[in-house]
This record gives sequence, structure tokens and C-alpha cells, in this order.
Amino acid sequence: MTPTDTAVDTQIPVLVIGAGPAGLSTALQLGRLGTRCLLVERRPAVGTQPRAIGVRIRTMELFRLWGIDERITPHCIPSRNGGELAWANSLAGEQYGRLSVDAVRDWPAHRGATPMMEAFVCQDAVEPILLDALDGLPDVEVRLSTEVVGLDQTDDGVIATLRDRASGEVTRVRAGHVAACDGAGSPTRAALGIDVAGPDARASFVNIEFTAELADLVGDSPAVLTWIINSRVSGTMIAQDGRFARWLFSVFLRPGLPDPADRDAFVPLIREAVGVPDLPVRVLRAQPWQMDAKVAAAWRLGDVFLVGDAAHRFPPTGGFGLNSSIQDAHNLAWKLHAVHSGWAGAGLLDSYQAERRPIAEFNAAQSWRNMDSMAETGFTPEVHEFAARVEAERDAEEQPLREQIRRGISKQGPHLNPLGQDIGFGYNTGALVREPGDPEHRPTLDFVPSGAAGRRAPYHVLYRDGAELSTLDLFEDVPVLLAGGDGEGWAAAARAVATRFGVPLRAVRVAADGELQDPSGTWGKVAGIGAAGACLVRPDGHVAWRTTDAAGADTEAVLDGVLNAVLSLGGG
Repeated sequence: MTPTDTAVDTQIPVLVIGAGPAGLSTALQLGRLGTRCLLVERRPAVGTQPRAIGVRIRTMELFRLWGIDERITPHCIPSRNGGELAWANSLAGEQYGRLSVDAVRDWPAHRGATPMMEAFVCQDAVEPILLDALDGLPDVEVRLSTEVVGLDQTDDGVIATLRDRASGEVTRVRAGHVAACDGAGSPTRAALGIDVAGPDARASFVNIEFTAELADLVGDSPAVLTWIINSRVSGTMIAQDGRFARWLFSVFLRPGLPDPADRDAFVPLIREAVGVPDLPVRVLRAQPWQMDAKVAAAWRLGDVFLVGDAAHRFPPTGGFGLNSSIQDAHNLAWKLHAVHSGWAGAGLLDSYQAERRPIAEFNAAQSWRNMDSMAETGFTPEVHEFAARVEAERDAEEQPLREQIRRGISKQGPHLNPLGQDIGFGYNTGALVREPGDPEHRPTLDFVPSGAAGRRAPYHVLYRDGAELSTLDLFEDVPVLLAGGDGEGWAAAARAVATRFGVPLRAVRVAADGELQDPSGTWGKVAGIGAAGACLVRPDGHVAWRTTDAAGADTEAVLDGVLNAVLSLGGG
């Protein structure tokens, strides 16, 4: 609605609401690109809860681009083979089975697709690193302990009423656009009246954060995750730090479980799950939650965009919640920057929902399928009854339920090694132009290399002036046209068209004697452009268009149409 009083204290191109992974990443990318933004967060600090564990490969690629990947590494949880998972009666008790993530990894596909690895690290370690990365970015202002108490859309942007939670001071800000990154319970989404859809909650849990010195107990080969299958208390035990002193136990909610407000009442349950009756334990907090999969019906209303958990929430099975949120931010930020910088039309922003919502729907559905797969190990809301039967057969000659658990564990490989879901996802519609013959992308867990429009540009090692770099280093701030060795005509035409449109495009030729050198001589094949063609890659690293055709008399006209379509320029 349009307020009567439109007086404001501050004007800003972009207001970012919420300093979780999505909001911090949105502000970081906008700041790196040079678009002013204000980031507000109602909490007095970030990194206050562990929540997600696991930064997937595509996110680590972005962290590499942002220069923070090496700051993430020291916070990773060390484990033999990079990620051990276990199913047990308790941490110290009988172990029913074990699985190494590396054992199910498709190493040839991985090594050819990316130089990065996923990281077992908690969200509460990631958030402060992202916040610290905002320091020194002159275009980013951060206000903690600040909540949005009013949001009014006008014909000239969005007026947000902000309240300092410490002082009570109220200010008003006019923003050209708003990125609402305010979590699964998003007040912004509720205020906009946007519904979420998806299956009803499958199970309810209580997350118990606690400290206990367990390094000696878990030994030299600790499991990052252990699914506790125990008739008295069952849930997921998650290591939170490399010293194995900080833990999260996500326990199934059942009758008789203590009130989450009574933290100390959970100590006996933790001791049971660990398997040490007199274990010294300090419970930090207990918080209930429900496992469901929901996706917002709309990701944009006027000049307000939903990002991350505000737009979707998934079960943790698969570990795509935090990662999808950061990729939402990465997708939206360059588009906001392009529009506010004047080298893209406002229509470009319509592509955000068109591209990201189908990805969220797949990730939500896949997380649900992963949960069904986990059920084959006996880990369901009825796990306590199942565990009682497992325990009853302990001394029996035949132990079919233990065999069931082992069979179920053997089926977990696909959702623990989803390289295709991680870096192989693609957009079928949006800010792209598909060439005739390019098939529609169908999501899959298996990684299928492709340089087609909508897909992440294939990873490839190149050189510039003798220095090694990769395609991951090429894309962030502006569109880039990469021409094959015989494609100088495409590069020259791209420069001319970009100059005419005022688009800050870089055009380079990849060849032994090009601006970028490819000693292997395979880039053109990998990208699917051959020696004579070219591809246009967006600032987020996704291919916008490609061709195998050689440059000809109509090359500028072709690129004129491509840039118009991709950037919504609305004419020549």
C-alpha cells in the first residue's frame, strides 16, 4: 500500500532484511559489485545457532570467488576420509553400520568438474565469516539489533520502517528493492500474504545444543553424523567442532520428552545417546522444530523478493537448505546490481523466480526422497519401537533387523554424493537464450557436464600471461563472452554491441594465442562451442547463450538479440 507520509531518513538502492546466510551473501555480493545496500538484522549478533552443517561444493566455489574459502577451512570438522557417517545404539555403544562419503563419491566426475570440496562446517561458524567479509566494503551498511516493523510499497520503491531494538529509535528508509532474507518464518512473506505449499510435516524434533568432551570417546575415526537408534532416545548426533566438545542432538519428539524450556532435563537423554551414564554435560539450549518441505507460491511481489528460507525450507536430508539460500542470493544480487547500474532492464528481475523456484522445488522433493531412503535404515518417527526390536534380537542367532539397517545404509550413496544436484543444476527459462537443439535440462543427482544455456559454465583450467586460472575466476561482475580459437569475429562483435548498449561486457578469445590460453586445446569441446563459436556467460557463472556457428555478416545482429533478451534491454 502507499502510505500518506512518504518522508524518509535514508534512501538506498537495496534493503536486505535478515543476516543469515542468504542475507549476508546478498549484501556481500552487492557490496563487491558496488551497489549500495543496507543490511538489517533483529539479532544483536550473527552465528547464534548451529542449524545447518555442511557447505556444499557450489557454495565453496562461491566462497573461493569471495576470498573466504580458506577462512572456512579451519572451522571444518576433521574426519577420516572427509566425512564418516554412522548408525548406532549410542556413540559409545553398538554400531550398526557406517558409511564414508568419500567411498560413494564419483571421483572421476568430481575431479573433472571442480577443484573444490564440500566442507563439514556449522552455520554458526559461517555467518561471522560472511559478516566480517562485509568490513571494508563501502557500499554496505550493517545494522544489528534492528527490526523491520513496517513495509510499504509505493510507486517509487519500498518504504521500510525500522526500529532499533536496543534504543527504540525508529527510522524510515526508502529502498529501490528489498531482499527479504528473514528466515523460514519470514514476517515479510506473511505481511505480503504469500502462501507456501508442500507436504505436511513428517516429524517433529527438539534440537539440543550441548557441550561435552567426547574426543577420546569418538577416537581417531569420528563420525560427523551419527543416527542414534535407541529405544529410550533416538535422533541425530552432530559434531559441531573439531575438538568434538560441542554437539547438536536432534531428538525425535515423543510423549514424555522434557519441556524445551527445562534444559537440564535433557541431560539424562544425552547421556543415554552418548552411552556414558555419568558424562559431564552442559546443555546450552533446546529448541523444537518440525521437518517439512515448503516452497513459496511467489518469490516476488512488487519490488520485494523472498530469498533463502523465506522462499523455501527443506528437510536437512541432503544438506541443501543453507546452500540453496546462498545460491538464491548469488542469482538475485547480480541482477539487482545490473538494474541499479543501468546496464539491464527491470524485466531482468522477473527471471529470479523463473530460475530459482524450480531449483527449490527439486531440492525440496529430493530432500523428501532422501528422508524416505533414510527410513530404510529404520530411522523414522517410529524409530523407538523399531529400536526396541533391534535391541531384543541382540543375542539372537539371526539378526534380521540389523541386516535391514546395513542394507538401508548401503542405499544412502546417491543422496550423499549428489554432484549433479550440487553443481549440475540448470535453468530452462529466465535470463538466457537456448540454442535450437539444446535439450531442456532435467534435474538429476548424477553430474552430466554441459555448456548449454542455463547451466553453470564448465570448469576448465586456463592461463593468462603464463599464470594459471580457471573458469571459476572469470565470472562475477560483468557478462563475459568467450570465443573459440577461430572466433575473433564473435569477440569483436560483442565488444561493439556492448558499447552500443552501454553494457560492461568483456569479450576474450580462448586459444593458444588468445587473451586466455588453453594448452590442452579442449575448451571449445568442453564448452560445446567448437573452434569457431562462442558463449556468453552471466556474472553468476551460468551460460546465457552459446553457438557453434562461425561469425558472419549477421553476427552483431545475433548478439544484439541475445543481449536484449538476456538483459531485458528492450531494444537496440
